[in-house]
Parts: sequence; structure tokens; C-alpha cells
Amino acid sequence: MRNKLLITCALGVLGYLNPRTVYAQQTAASDTADLYNLSLEDLMKIEVVTASKSSEQLNDAPAVISVVSEQEIKGYGAMHLSEILDRVTGVYFMGTFALINNMASIRGDVTSHWNNHVLILLDGRPVRDSYAGGNYATLYMSFPVEQIDHLEIVRGPGSVLYGSGAYMGVINVITKTLEKQKNTAYARTGSFGTNQAGLTLGAKIKNVELTAGLVTGSSNGWENTVRDASAMIRNKANTADSLILPARTLNMQKNYLGADIHAKYKGLKVNTFISHQHTAGMINNGSWLVPSGAAAGAKPLPTWYNHFTVAADAGYQTNISEKWQTSINATYNHNMFAIHRENNADDDLYTINDDVLLEWTNYLNLHKKLNLVFGGVVNNMNGYQNQPPKNADGTTYTSLTIKENSNPFKSIPRYNTTWYSGYVQAAYTPFEFMKLVAGAQANKVPDVALDISPRLGLILNSSYGLGAKLLYGEAFRAPMPGLEKAIYIPGVVIGTATLKPERVSTAEAQVSYRYKSYELAATYFSSEQTDLIGRTLASDPNNTVPNTPQMINTGKLSSSGFELEAKALISKELSINGSFASQTSKTDKGHKDYYGTPLNMVKLGINYNATAQGWSIGIWNSYFDKGGNIKAKYSSDNTPANFEGTAADANPKVKAFNYLTANVILNLNKLVGFRSAQEISVELYGTNLLDSKIYYAEYSRRELNSIQGRAGRALNGTVRVTF
Repeated sequence: MRNKLLITCALGVLGYLNPRTVYAQQTAASDTADLYNLSLEDLMKIEVVTASKSSEQLNDAPAVISVVSEQEIKGYGAMHLSEILDRVTGVYFMGTFALINNMASIRGDVTSHWNNHVLILLDGRPVRDSYAGGNYATLYMSFPVEQIDHLEIVRGPGSVLYGSGAYMGVINVITKTLEKQKNTAYARTGSFGTNQAGLTLGAKIKNVELTAGLVTGSSNGWENTVRDASAMIRNKANTADSLILPARTLNMQKNYLGADIHAKYKGLKVNTFISHQHTAGMINNGSWLVPSGAAAGAKPLPTWYNHFTVAADAGYQTNISEKWQTSINATYNHNMFAIHRENNADDDLYTINDDVLLEWTNYLNLHKKLNLVFGGVVNNMNGYQNQPPKNADGTTYTSLTIKENSNPFKSIPRYNTTWYSGYVQAAYTPFEFMKLVAGAQANKVPDVALDISPRLGLILNSSYGLGAKLLYGEAFRAPMPGLEKAIYIPGVVIGTATLKPERVSTAEAQVSYRYKSYELAATYFSSEQTDLIGRTLASDPNNTVPNTPQMINTGKLSSSGFELEAKALISKELSINGSFASQTSKTDKGHKDYYGTPLNMVKLGINYNATAQGWSIGIWNSYFDKGGNIKAKYSSDNTPANFEGTAADANPKVKAFNYLTANVILNLNKLVGFRSAQEISVELYGTNLLDSKIYYAEYSRRELNSIQGRAGRALNGTVRVTF
């Protein structure tokens, strides 16, 4: 019903808009042709904005950056942002038993359920949540892919310009301007009862430019068959855990809706992303929700994870002089996150946060060889969390299956806190072949001393296409005022108000070669993380509340790795993308590679676009090596004597796998001579074509060795009309 309503509304809007007010765009056919009529050399001249908050050539940017273009997104296909990111060098998209789609791991780094070591930007503006610091589930699933112009992914710290959270990477989703926007509607259906519909619109009304993208979808879900944490009995006297229950199966149902809307009037821009999603999973303690008295192996009930997100920004940019440009932004982030068990009248947990960020940024061209960017940020955060299964006094609420609790327990009392930061970065070009970059950000959060995160860079480029970068940067992540500092759920977890910020320092060396239609880059990185935030064991005698894990600063982690990426435009029709990434890590306790992420990744894509003939095909394969040993939690040799607290092999082992996708696009206007003012195409998109059985390491609680992570083979067909 929702899909039908969306398409009806789209056609109504398109019919209402007077052609004289709609921005004069070329037909989709000529737009597509333009992408491939550019010279190969022009296509390789990539400009980026994320590293310095201003446009610069990719080879001049003081960061290790991957760019995913509109052509690549369209050619290889994608239904969700997560699928695009999974193809990026050094990125592995994964999740936990609770949030199966919320972790873009960069360089092997993972945290918990929350992707709080990565900062996501929408057109350069931060998407934040003060509850957990990394709830991006709605973005990864519900952002309209058709709206994306390109992605810029920074691997490495970005705190110098973006502050807390830009820790191991920054993902900048850059949407299409009105000049590139096309009026398009599509409907898609396929495996696992999957349905999706979407549209993009662009219009110019007087001096106001408007663009919008919408997507909605649902799925009956793939079958997730695993044992949960309650399927075994801990046997401390023996050398292994004893399994007592068979695996259970739950269909990973989901539905979602996302809208991305932009308005521009001269120097004023207003952008808003609104999304909601509803996904099934395990209970947040890693167990299936099983009806009382159910037989062994009986189908569990779903635990629902509900998200509602608003990310809005209003910004004004103007030139004070020929050499001084300034901008002011007000950014608002609202997040609602709730966990709801099937058949209950109220939620298990209900979390709200509302965050406002004010930023002033200045760009100075002090000399033809010297540029400066500086600014300041004020970030106010407030929120709370209710726990309806308990009353306000902590006693059990006995009517949870009958009615909502009007006076629930505050597992996170309402908080209101403000962070401050200021930043500066200078870029000096003493010679045509050399660029020097230096910058720093000062961050002040309550109860923590002033933190300074520096950046240094030496960038060399020759007229022969050879380039090199030597980079050093630091970043920090302040503990979140909600989940990490204030949460109080006895028996589950409590926060610690005096947590220190996490810190990382990263050194990178990159050599590259870019010439006409070929691009090759090799990168080595080394990172040192300190004061990592994690949970204690329930049995820890130092816990403030007995038998309750507590958030603490756990220690250090060293990691290093090598990345190789290449692009080749063989002809205007044929392009090839590929990458190799390898990483390893070790904690100060001697635990090696215990996060369970792939130690090696090899990715290769081939796209052939026969524009004149009206068809294209894109084939992509990602090989993900097996990860490290997540059992390395309590012993430096990875084999605790009594196996207490380790992950039993309750589920299949995490193994290496190939993830093969293919996307075929047929333009009916050209293929069959279909005469229409609109371009009509049909598409077939297949994922996991080898039907690989894919399991993620259960790195969050570590009570299991693995969870099932992705669906089996899936095919989805699309009909698209471009007006």
C-alpha cells in the first residue's frame, strides 16, 4: 500500500508542476550519454571536498580518500547505501544480532552495536546522535540511492575539521544538484518478498532550486537460522560448552521509508533527511524471543528495532571579499530508537535525543600559495531513555502485555550537555609539485581537559602523474552522554560519568599514479588507539553495582595495514575497479586480531556500458577473508584454561566468502525502438549470486562465535521511468 501511494503522489506532483517552472533538464538519454562522452582524462580529474571542507584535486587532498561516482553506483547497482559502501577499499559492512545493518567497518575497526568510530556527513553536514554516537541504521538502509551524486570515504582520522566521532573514517554522502537531478520514478520487486519504490524530483520555481528523493520498501526477510546465547550451558569444569538446544529460524523482516529534500536560494541552503525503519532481530541480550512452553527449535517471535531519524541543516554562505568566504550552519539531529518485543503493549527500551550544532566556517586565500580554513562549533545535546518493563521506582511493571507504562523507569535520566570546538587548517604550496598541510582542532567537553588533535601532511605531485602523500593525524571520540556515561540498568549495564575520551593517532604513506585513463594508489597505515571504551565482566569485583557490567576505559589497540586500489577506463564503454586491503591488530593485553573482521579483502568490478545500443552490465565480486579469533578475550594465548566466558562454537565458523553481484540495465527506448517522451528501462539486480553462507563474528557480547549476517542469493527486477 505504501509503495502504491508513493508512486501515485509522485505522478501527481509531476503532473502539477508547470513545465515552465521545472528546471530545464536534458532528457535522461542525453544525460546518460554525457557521462560517457567526457574524455577519459576528464573523468579521471576527480575533485573532493571532505578532506579540507573545500574543493581540491583528489591527489592534492590531505587524506586517503576513495570516491564512488554516480556512474559506478548506477553501473554496479544498489538498493541501499550499505551495498555501495561494502565495495569500497578497506570497508566491510557488517552488524550485530541486534542491528544487522549498522556497522561500516573501516580498516578492520568495530565497536559494538553502534558505528561510533565513523562520522557520516550529508553534503558535508554531520549526522550525530548523543545516545550512542553511531546509530546510522536508517541512513544505511533508507537513504534514497538515486539521490546520490557521489560518495567520498576518508580512511583515517578526520577530527581536525569534524571533531568527535571522525575517528577511523568519514563518509560524505554528496547529493545531486539541480543541474544533475532527473525526474524519475521506479518500482522494484524480488526475492524474499522484497518490494521497493522510489522517485527523484527537481524543479526551479523563480530563484528557488528544489530537489527531492524518496524511497520506501519492505521485505518478508531472509531466514536467519542460528543458535542464540541461551542455547548452551556454561560448563566451567570442562574444556568446552555443551549445546542443549537446536538452532531457531526467524525471518529478518523489515520496512522503511526515507526522504531527502533540498532547497537552495542564492547563498542559502536548507537540507532535510527524514527516515523511519522497522527491523526484526534477537533480543538485545543476544537471545531469541521464544514463547513460554515452546518446543525446542520452535520459531521465535521477532524483537522489533524501531528507528526514526531527522537530520536537518540550514546554511548560508557568502563572500566577504575576493579572498574571504564565510558560512554559518545550524544542524539539527533527532533520533528515536526503541526495542519492542512482539505481543507486548509497550517497549523494552525507548530512547530520544535532540541535538543542535551551530558552526561558523571561514575560508581565506591569504596568498596564491597559502589557503586557510578556520571555524568554531557549539554542539548542544539532550535526551533520555525509558525502560517501560520497570516502574519509576525500579519495581517490575506487571501489565506490560496489556497496556503502556505511563510512569516508566528512567534508565537514562534526561541529560543536557554542550561541547565546544575550534579548528584551523593551513595549506601552503611552496612549489608547484609540493603542498604542505598543518592543522589542529581544540575540543572541550564537560569533565574532560581540553583536547588538541593535530594534522600534518606533505603532498608531492609530478607532471608525469606520480604522487605521494605522507600524513599524520590524531582524532578523539568523547564518551556519549547517554549510553556510555549515564545509562543505569542493574543486571545489564551501567555507565561511568568519568570516562576518558578515546584517542587515535595514525600515520599514513601513499604513493599513486594517475595518467589519462588509469589510476593506481598504494597506502600503508599504522594506528595507535588509547583509552578504548568497553564493558567490564559482570563478575568484576570493581563494578559499582554487583553483577552488572560497567562502561570503562579498557586499554590500547595497535593496528596496521596495506591498501591497493586501481581504476581503469579501458574505453568509453568499459571500466574496471579493483582493490586489495590487509590489516592486523593487537591489544596491549596481547590479543591479536580479536575483532573478527576480515584480515584481507579483494574486490573487483567490471562494467560495460553500451550507451548507443541501450544496455549495460556491471559485475562485482568482493572476497572477504576470515577474521581473527574473537575468543581472545581473557588470555593472551587465545586459549583460556577453563573457557569461561568464551564464545562457544554454537554456530558455523566464520569463513572466507565471495560476494558476487551483477546488474543489467536495458533501455527499452533504444533496444526496441520504443517511442516515448519518457525514457523507460528495465533492470535486473542480483546479490550473493554464489549463494554463499555468510556469518559475522559475534564481537559485541562474545557469548557466541558467530551470527548469520546476510541473505542468500537474491534477484530483484526494476521498472524505471525518467520524465
